This record gives sequence, C-alpha cells and structure tokens, in this order.
Amino acid sequence: MFDEQQELLGVQDATIDGKGRLSIPAKFRDALSSFDSPVLYTTLKTSSHLLLYPEPSWRSFIDDELPKMQGVPTLRQVGKLMQNNVEKLTPDSSWRILIPPRLRELLNFNDKDVVIAGSGVRLEVWSKVEWDKQTAAVLDISDDALEAALAESGVRI
Repeated sequence: MFDEQQELLGVQDATIDGKGRLSIPAKFRDALSSFDSPVLYTTLKTSSHLLLYPEPSWRSFIDDELPKMQGVPTLRQVGKLMQNNVEKLTPDSSWRILIPPRLRELLNFNDKDVVIAGSGVRLEVWSKVEWDKQTAAVLDISDDALEAALAESGVRI
C-alpha cells in the first residue's frame, strides 16, 4: 500500500475552527501529497477519536481488513459503525477539511483543541483532553509492569 507513499507519523496539536474545519498540519501534508488523490475518508472506530484514511488506505481497509472483522461479533459491529459513519473529504487549497457536525458531536469535539496523530497508514484525530488522558495513562505504567508485559509477549522495543 505504501510503496511510493510516505508513512504518516508523529503528533501535532491542531484546532477545529468555528466552521468545523480542521487544517492538516504541514508535517502530514508531504506524506498525503504523495498519494494520487487528495481525498481522505473519515470515520469513527470508537467514541474516543476519528480516523482519517488517505483514499488508498481506506480502499485497502475495505478490501482486506473489513472482511476479516465479519467473523467476530464485536468487530463486525465496529466495522458496521465505521462503514455507516464514513465521510469522503477533499482538502481545500489550504489543506483544511470540514469535519461533519454529526461526527464532531459524537466525539464531543466542543473544545476545538485536538491532537492529530500519525499511525502509519492513517491519521487519528483526538480531543486534546482525551489524548492527554490516554497519554498520561500509558506514562503511568510502571517499568516493571512494562517489562513483564514485554517478556510475556516476546515483543522487543
């Protein structure tokens, strides 16, 4: 999927303006510009954040990952939520996208301050408050607990 494209990596604070527009930070624009199409697909995964997929990543998700979700009831429900709430967005010349009011409301993006996080093939948009809570929870994991989890899983970081 990413043969020629750059990965979407890093974290950037951003703001949703009074009209519901989110400006894609410069750090992500180069990677997004490497795709043939500027179209982004936004949807929910849970009530915590939005997902923003470049068009090829969304197509790959629909073709490759969504079918795998059908055999697990919880994942089937999440897949249905994602499909039912997807919106196709095209950035304007200033790389702003309009986050649909329904999605802003469902995610409680009332405070306007958000965090955009790159996750390789997609971007995640979190309310700053929720992002800070999630980050603090992970940072509170003790070194011993982390080492135990790594040893149990065989994962090396």
